[in-house]
Amino acid sequence: MFNSIDKITAQLPVLVINEPIPLPHNEYRLEVRGSKSLLALKLAEQYQNYVVVLIKDQDAKDESENKYYTTGIVAKVLLNMTSPNGSRRIKVSSKVRCQIQRFIEES
Repeated sequence: MFNSIDKITAQLPVLVINEPIPLPHNEYRLEVRGSKSLLALKLAEQYQNYVVVLIKDQDAKDESENKYYTTGIVAKVLLNMTSPNGSRRIKVSSKVRCQIQRFIEES
């Protein structure tokens, strides 16, 4: 569905991480907590398990500021399991870099 040649406009759920962003065509393991991240995983089921993995800008002056980089990685969720402490452990396969046009927040 996603490749580096075709230009596709899509709305996908976003997982925000505070780690280095994975390169395309690699598998990456994450531990996911928080209601927004869990909602993004649930919404990913509607989009054939595709999500955008995005990192928070480390240079944000205020923690309450939601400042993100505008480049992310489109990734497919391969494994989604609940750990005993209640967090989710997921394994994603990164597909291609993407340019973020805008954010839409859903409750």
